[in-house]
Amino acid sequence: MYNTNLRIKDNATLHESAIALCEDNPGAASVLVKLMTMPQIDPDAATGPFSNLLLLDSFGIYGSNIWVLYKNICDEDIVTTVGVLRAVQLGFLKIHKLIMALDPSTRSESCIDTKSLLEKVRKELPLFIKPINQ
Repeated sequence: MYNTNLRIKDNATLHESAIALCEDNPGAASVLVKLMTMPQIDPDAATGPFSNLLLLDSFGIYGSNIWVLYKNICDEDIVTTVGVLRAVQLGFLKIHKLIMALDPSTRSESCIDTKSLLEKVRKELPLFIKPINQ
């Protein structure tokens, strides 16, 4: 169940893409800046840091939900955030479970074990770096 109403347009720059995703939310904007400026977390990503923005868009994660993903689910660790996005892409985490974890009404029912997800991602993608906070 991927988003079919994508906000990132063909030939958009990183800056234009970030604006399309952040919905004027300062927390989301700060996360997107980290995603775009961090050293290569996932060397296997086809389009570098742009891949993370494309994943957020394809999963329908925008604005405050970007901040909730980073702050609440990933414990303010940008490497874990990228790992969770990759875990969904690789099929280790169902998108509906991530969406439930972002929703305040279902968040308590939907615990995501980011540590085990990252282990699976690193097993599949050995070049993926370890989380900063671990």
